[in-house]
Amino acid sequence: MLYETNKGAFFIHKALETEWWDKIADEGKRREWHEFIPMTADEAKAWMLKGDVEVIHDRFAEGVPEAEPETEQGATIYLRVPTTLKRRVDQAANAASLSSNSWVMRCLENCLDNEAAALDRDADAVAVAAAAHKAKILARKTQRQAAAQAPVNEDKSKGSQANPGAGKP
Repeated sequence: MLYETNKGAFFIHKALETEWWDKIADEGKRREWHEFIPMTADEAKAWMLKGDVEVIHDRFAEGVPEAEPETEQGATIYLRVPTTLKRRVDQAANAASLSSNSWVMRCLENCLDNEAAALDRDADAVAVAAAAHKAKILARKTQRQAAAQAPVNEDKSKGSQANPGAGKP
């Protein structure tokens, strides 16, 4: 999809997906991520004119369409931050040609996407650690069973071989 920001910057949004087989869980997994490709106004216009596209709003056409009510209301989060952080957000947003609100929304989306990916990696690491721990427990159990079944060679006439020098002055 092609988007235009409030300040006139264009970008294409692509929702991407990958699948892989998780050997530990013995199941297929799927991960989705989003790619944003910046474009100039000329590139955006050329993109619209080539290929099969559904135009929701043609910024390049004459006239302005009538406003329509939104089907879903937006949510508001009030957040208090130090003045120095607010300045840094404003500077970063300005450098990216975004409003501060849009820049913060992208940061939050990236943070949540990264958090979800980190949780997936953590879950995989926990599964590997659990399998390794289970293997250690089974190995110890096998060693104990083998030791319990081994024949005992004690020669009572010679005494204990564990400490042959014991009792000597």
